Amino acid sequence: MSDELTRELTDGLRRLAEDAEAPPPVSGADVRRVAVRRRRRRRTTVAVAGGSVAAALAVLLTVNITGGGTENRPSPAASP
Repeated sequence: MSDELTRELTDGLRRLAEDAEAPPPVSGADVRRVAVRRRRRRRTTVAVAGGSVAAALAVLLTVNITGGGTENRPSPAASP
């Protein structure tokens, strides 16, 4: 392609981009505020989920270690 044709295409594309340009719907501060809120919500969700998993694991291990099963208890029919 010749330099003149390339220059014409470049100018045309620039004009097209300028005509279609729209202002951002919100300011940069609003974008940052939303990002901070999402980050906090994500971290809170991860912390709550991790705490729930840790609590469930602790209960499971406690029941298994203390022998919370029914194999050591006598059956109700065996008692007088």
